[in-house]
Amino acid sequence: MKVSTKKITKLVRAGIMMVLLMGVTACNDVMEDSLRYDYPKSGSHYDSGHVLLIVMDAAPGKAVQAARNAHKAPNLKSMIAHALYTDYGLGDGSSNIADGKMTNARGWANLMIGNTTHNIKTDADLQVGTKSFVSRLVDEQSRVSMYASDEKFRHTFAVDGMIMPEIDAEDEAVKNGVLEELKLPDTSDLIIAEFNGVRDAGGDDNFYDENGTPTNEVINAIGILDGYIGEMWNALKERPNFTNENWLVIITSNYGGNIELSEGESPADHYEDATRNTFTLMYNERLVSQVQVTPGNTALAYSVVTPVWSYDYRYPKPTAYAESARLGNTNFGELKFNDKGEIEPITIQFFLRSTLQKSSRYVILSKSTDMQRNGWMLYFNQDNGNRRICFTVGSKRGAIQTKGEENWDWSQWHVITLTLEPDPDPKNKAKTLMNFYFDGELCNTASQKNADMKKWYSSNGTSSADAPLRIGGSENRDSQNSQANTKGQKADNYIFITNVQFYNVALPAEDIKLYAGKNQLHLLNESYKHWDNMTGYWPCDLEEDQMEPILKNYAKNNKEDDTDDFMIDRGAVSAWLSDSSSAAGIHPIPESDKTFYSKTFNTVDVSRQIFMWLGKHVKWDWNMEGKAWKFAYEEFYDENN
Repeated sequence: MKVSTKKITKLVRAGIMMVLLMGVTACNDVMEDSLRYDYPKSGSHYDSGHVLLIVMDAAPGKAVQAARNAHKAPNLKSMIAHALYTDYGLGDGSSNIADGKMTNARGWANLMIGNTTHNIKTDADLQVGTKSFVSRLVDEQSRVSMYASDEKFRHTFAVDGMIMPEIDAEDEAVKNGVLEELKLPDTSDLIIAEFNGVRDAGGDDNFYDENGTPTNEVINAIGILDGYIGEMWNALKERPNFTNENWLVIITSNYGGNIELSEGESPADHYEDATRNTFTLMYNERLVSQVQVTPGNTALAYSVVTPVWSYDYRYPKPTAYAESARLGNTNFGELKFNDKGEIEPITIQFFLRSTLQKSSRYVILSKSTDMQRNGWMLYFNQDNGNRRICFTVGSKRGAIQTKGEENWDWSQWHVITLTLEPDPDPKNKAKTLMNFYFDGELCNTASQKNADMKKWYSSNGTSSADAPLRIGGSENRDSQNSQANTKGQKADNYIFITNVQFYNVALPAEDIKLYAGKNQLHLLNESYKHWDNMTGYWPCDLEEDQMEPILKNYAKNNKEDDTDDFMIDRGAVSAWLSDSSSAAGIHPIPESDKTFYSKTFNTVDVSRQIFMWLGKHVKWDWNMEGKAWKFAYEEFYDENN
């Protein structure tokens, strides 16, 4: 049956009132919204604000750190005492770079445009008159001066109305141009100084040695620029009205230089990508020193908005019950046997959380028309205080079940994995091997005769061929209500299921351990070694799918006619869980946590910080995606005094 997503969406939106499930939704700290659009004038009581923006092309943050440690950057080291800074900034926090390569041109574009969606990836993409944040300032009657060592930079970001004196295309001329302007009684609101000495020193392949350490040539070039920075800094402090002019000095790099990776090698995340590694320092004489370090993976949170499932005997029909149902493809999820009677390998994996408080046989996932007759079913079965998970094949209860659940905390997210394959043990060659894993670790194993598996699967002459794969229940609610420990149960216990995965192989134990708890695997796609083996994948935690009536299948070969999708049919429990978790069993990929790559300076933040300091407003349609950082001042100032 083909169902229109748009049609269902209109019907369902009216029923989405209970977005946060009472008593279940996690209480988490809310990050301060740094994407504000109503800024104070400059964060102080002074009459004006000025910015000196110094761009050190291709200066890796780690190289700047090495230069300081080698006593070759004394000025930068001194400025740190009154600055917010990081050696671990990002030239790009997105996945929009070309062929996995961060470039000088893209770093410029991120910095000067203020977003990462501009499609400038190489020098060939740079066009004269590119709309940058500078043009916005000029339009707002701010005076801007530019001194650029690279002609490409100058021509690309030149703006009518900008002050751009003719200088030689070299770093020393840039420094001298800035010094000349700083001798004037009145300067521009923003002075931009772009230097390419570090990039020249690194060339195509001399930024890092074979160990990934910044080269001496790059470190020495940073030392030269540090001397220029010291001259400009001193010139600022010598200005008669320096204090009242309220200067913010921003020193940053656009990207981290070039590096050659071995075949098949790729960084674990953007922070590990040397080409993205930037340095940013924001100095003002009144600031308290603050440092940003690389966030560890423990800073990653699993954020999810997902449907709530619960059993309620009063609503036996799918149309009056919270569940997912296949949209016409009833073949998916069937256990198959070859001509020898051997089972075809399959892996079923999902994330699970629950509020089960008492003994209840709650179905988690099923491909069955009846709870006791055919197909297969995964369900909670609590006996003697143990909340185990059972895998039933047709009429065979608990063909395999988990062990050790007395120590499991189901209020936290966990990963359940089940593999089935022909038993590789020669002594059991006519058997099916089943393995249960909990959070990536082997939990229990069992072996059943192939003949029994086939008999159980289609017992009593019935078949599951027409049964849809379902999340949160069996097709026949009456069969579930016939169970002693489920009969008469109302919707007072809940289960939450996300990241449902099916594979046409029995994943090996080492890979289950490596990838268990990873979410949004489709973002890894080709870098995920079992991507081609994944036949079904419903992440259930994507922003674009939240509170929609459809859970999309994101597997590589999903059907384009939507029959591989789940339809959410809500009824008795019309609710969704909104949750953020740092559960030990879940290991989110960085791309799934939008805050992870914004925990240190990104180059797109620079333009927003400049607007804030100058007291200018950012308009929504400019698409400036950076954030403005909150400074710590040595003392508080009253703007009314």
